[in-house]
Amino acid sequence: MQNILMIAYTTLSTDARVLKEIRACIERNYTVDVMTLREKSTPKNNYVKDFNLIRVAQMQYKGNSFVIQSLSYLLFFLQLLVLVPYYFFKKKYCVIHVNNMPNFLVFVTFIPKLFGTKIILDIHDLVSLLFKEKFERLGKSIFLRVLRAEEKYSMRFADRLITVHELLRDEIAEKYAIDSDRLTVVANFADEEIFMPISDFKHGLPLKLVFHGTIANRFGLDDILVALASLPRAYRRLALTIIGKGEAEGKIHRLIKQLQLGEMVNFINRFIPLYELPRILREYHLGLVSYKWCEATMTMLPVKMLELCLMGIPVITIPNKAIRYYFHDTEYFSYDPRKMNTLTKLLIELQEKPESILNVRSAILEKGKKLRWGLEKKKYQHLIDSLIRR
Repeated sequence: MQNILMIAYTTLSTDARVLKEIRACIERNYTVDVMTLREKSTPKNNYVKDFNLIRVAQMQYKGNSFVIQSLSYLLFFLQLLVLVPYYFFKKKYCVIHVNNMPNFLVFVTFIPKLFGTKIILDIHDLVSLLFKEKFERLGKSIFLRVLRAEEKYSMRFADRLITVHELLRDEIAEKYAIDSDRLTVVANFADEEIFMPISDFKHGLPLKLVFHGTIANRFGLDDILVALASLPRAYRRLALTIIGKGEAEGKIHRLIKQLQLGEMVNFINRFIPLYELPRILREYHLGLVSYKWCEATMTMLPVKMLELCLMGIPVITIPNKAIRYYFHDTEYFSYDPRKMNTLTKLLIELQEKPESILNVRSAILEKGKKLRWGLEKKKYQHLIDSLIRR
């Protein structure tokens, strides 16, 4: 039996990509160990079974301090420096798959690499772009240059690189001069075995919208709430549910209160495990996949949009580069986050003509046949197989 180690600084029960990759390896009859963070509670997992979970004595940091975030990454790294060699000499891993962020976690694999273990770095996002947006004071400081060097040398150290879509692949290849034979796209499409089409989809008034995922500043939920508060009273026949946790949750709580949106907005301030999401999402007419307009968000392909797409729930989002690459403009409702009156106008139109939701629903159900994890899983499994055969 061949052994594989997965490493991820994440809350595993809600991390769709890591869970999908674990399951893909198990389906190929590999034995999988997963080193990740501790969670407050460990919900029953009906999605992935039969893997060895090694939890580090640390929880995920979700705040907005660059110093604390960096220290949290460093603490995880230092613990793995001990754990990875210890388990390697017991298990003799053939492949170690490291998920960013951070990228420098790949360096905890230097001993296994000396013994021939193949190292994969899975780049979900470019840290330099994301941190530049998240921690605005970085600007063009030395810390930003350090982050770019961290990306560069981490990528050089790994044997193979994976990323989540073609636009990010091209950006990485150009910025860091990565050979195409080392860089593979395994798109972060949703799992069709979990997110199935809703057979009894209903639409009408009041419109029921849902946002689910990390509550971060880059998602522009503060702007969304201000837009909702500006709706004429005759067009407040809608309800928004926000589900998740993150650095901006305090701001969202305050704005809901300040703007007196308590009757229109329900904030469920917790994460929902991946395998419980469809039961909750199926109650909504529209998904909200909001972003601020900045360099970091231009190449983000939101997995929440792909999950909603498979279920046949139309989405309101922004037309960034990645979304326009994968979706036609008839397959989602769009607004311009630089002009929030475009969202207000859209919400009014949807209340006047809620039947337009059904047209977009038909289009995304067809698109979902192409944008599904089953196709990407085969690419990932082929990559793992090829590394082990070497």
